[in-house]
Amino acid sequence: MAWSAPTRTPTLVHFCLQYHTNYGQQIRLVGSHENLGSWQLRDGPDLRWTEGDNWRATVELPAGTVYEYKYVLLDAYSGHALSWQRGNNSVLAIKAGEESVEVIDNWEGQPGAAVVSRGASVTRERALLDWANEMETLVTTQRNDLRRARMELAAATEDAQQSRQELRAARAELARAKAQQATERRKAAELQAANQVLQRHLVETTNSFREALQLVESLMGAEDTLGDDDEGEEEESQLSSGSPVRASEQTFNGAAKQKDADASTTGQESRDERVQMLR
Repeated sequence: MAWSAPTRTPTLVHFCLQYHTNYGQQIRLVGSHENLGSWQLRDGPDLRWTEGDNWRATVELPAGTVYEYKYVLLDAYSGHALSWQRGNNSVLAIKAGEESVEVIDNWEGQPGAAVVSRGASVTRERALLDWANEMETLVTTQRNDLRRARMELAAATEDAQQSRQELRAARAELARAKAQQATERRKAAELQAANQVLQRHLVETTNSFREALQLVESLMGAEDTLGDDDEGEEEESQLSSGSPVRASEQTFNGAAKQKDADASTTGQESRDERVQMLR
């Protein structure tokens, strides 16, 4: 079983076990990490014998982690386990940042096995306690960081929500502006169409009025011509009768006709002036 911390830099762990073996026997290390065989006896690293019955092996393990392990006495020829280290599983705690650690164990698994790191030697139990304190500090720091991250996330979420609301408001305002613009364009098109209709009606009305004026002028001219012809015929008839009274009447009537003619001319001029003004 292994407990992992965030820091995973490798540490060289030098295992040393003092134990007397007989000829043809071998000691193997097996534990909770893949470099320790993952508790598979056949996959664990073998220790090599050195002077003084000291068995040694160097294994690379990630730092900031706690490992469990045991030593096993094997038959060197068959590979069968002859005996397992006594007692509970040994526990090794590697603190973050440690580059090299030496572990001095005993076969009986008694407390007090030494762990040497950075020139300082402590018991395996003390090393585990130091690691636990370090992990507690790390966890506290991570909790504080997590709390700050949550506060920042909440603030960012609130800002994002406000931004979304502002965006929705801007989109609604844009939609209203587009709708108003479309309405104004529609009204402008309707006014333009109405203006074109009014212009056509104005042209038609002007043409009709001009035709009516021309008709009135032609009728008035024909009436004046007809009146002059009738008066001339009556004067000629009276003169041809030879009567003095007729002659006087004709003279008087001629003067009256002349006066009427002058008045008619004046009236015609007035009508012409009014027609010109209407045009």
